[in-house]
Amino acid sequence: MPADLRQRAQVEQWISIETSNFTAPAMKIIYNLVFGKFFGKDPDMAAVEEGRKGVKKAVGVMERQLENRNFLVGDGLTLADIFFMPYIEYLAAAGELGLIDASERVGHWWRRISERPTWAQVVGRTNAAS
Repeated sequence: MPADLRQRAQVEQWISIETSNFTAPAMKIIYNLVFGKFFGKDPDMAAVEEGRKGVKKAVGVMERQLENRNFLVGDGLTLADIFFMPYIEYLAAAGELGLIDASERVGHWWRRISERPTWAQVVGRTNAAS
């Protein structure tokens, strides 16, 4: 969390945006294209499409926020960025990373933060000892 009170409030705002406007539509995609397979369910493609529309809308808001900046708030990685990471990783597992990459700034932001060594360890893309 940033020390600056205004930036702390902005982090809280972005956490709320992630929770309210990004996660719910992302989970429609993730549940149907990733988790549903574990339960032997065929994907509900209408729900997937609804999820795609919601994710695109949230990504549009993120795109505007990332104009002339590398992170959602301030000059460094904050909880605002981190809160989005698991759901974007699941979207990638669902084959839906194009929803993120379709946005130039959000795609660039995602590639930069998801290539951090600590994130690679979290998702098992690297040996924890390296």
